Amino acid sequence: MKIDFMALDRIEAEAVADFYRAAPVGLRASLGIDVNVVAGAACFRCRHFNPALIFRRATGLGVDRATTRDDLSAVTRYMSRQH
Repeated sequence: MKIDFMALDRIEAEAVADFYRAAPVGLRASLGIDVNVVAGAACFRCRHFNPALIFRRATGLGVDRATTRDDLSAVTRYMSRQH
C-alpha cells in the first residue's frame, strides 16, 4: 500500500485548525490562539501559553508547492510575532 504523505499532512492541518477554532472565543482571546495560512503553511499559535512548543507550530510548508527562503522567512516571522 502506497502512503500519500502529502494528503496526510493536509488532513493533519485541517484537524489541528478545527481543534484551535473550536476553543471558546474568550479562551482564544485570553491565550492568543490563532490559525492562519502563511506562504502555504498552516500556522497555529497560542501566544500566551507556556511552554508554547506544542501549541505553536506550522505544518504543510512545501506540500502544495516548492518552498523558498522567502516562504520560510515569512512563516518564521509570523510564528515569532507576539500579536
